[in-house]
Amino acid sequence: GDLCQIDNLNECDRNPCKNGGSCADGPGKPICTCTAQFAGDLCEYARDDCRPNPCKFDGTCTNTGSVTDGGFTCRCKPGYTGATCAINVNECLLGKCLNGAKCQNTEGKFNCTCAPGYYGTICSLRQKKLKSCRPNPCKNRGRCTLTNGKVTCICPAGTFGDLCEINPDDCKSRPCQNRATCIDGLNKYTCRCVQGYIGRNCEN
Repeated sequence: GDLCQIDNLNECDRNPCKNGGSCADGPGKPICTCTAQFAGDLCEYARDDCRPNPCKFDGTCTNTGSVTDGGFTCRCKPGYTGATCAINVNECLLGKCLNGAKCQNTEGKFNCTCAPGYYGTICSLRQKKLKSCRPNPCKNRGRCTLTNGKVTCICPAGTFGDLCEINPDDCKSRPCQNRATCIDGLNKYTCRCVQGYIGRNCEN
């Protein structure tokens, strides 16, 4: 009409863009270009590139606010590597098992089968010639028997080795659900649930 006027208002005059965002005048509204750490029409939201967690196998995610690395970095659990911890490290290539032991790489870890005369997680300990069950040389509650001057260990379920020193990881299959923590035991495991979950595997 005769009284209609052209709106010459610059939408950026009110500094609408938050958190250091730059403003461009748009048709009826500002157009904000946000810094790497923020998002939203007015850059009003802090970006969280760690939700959902992009780090695999329980890696720890940290926001960086940088566009060059996707906005996050991952700190991987032992046995995993890569930008998102998705690569299983083959520890057997690193010579972890000692004294002629055989190495078997598994998901996120490794197992050593010791040569005769050695024991320990990486077969670093040399066995002494045992002639007595006192004190009990058997590990993990193994039962010691003495036959013809030779010590033999009878291992409880879930352990093996000359001295019952090897206790396989019962948490290997990751039985605990809903971000619960798995605690390895002797032929068993226990799940420590986060708040709000119950059940043997924190499934409820």
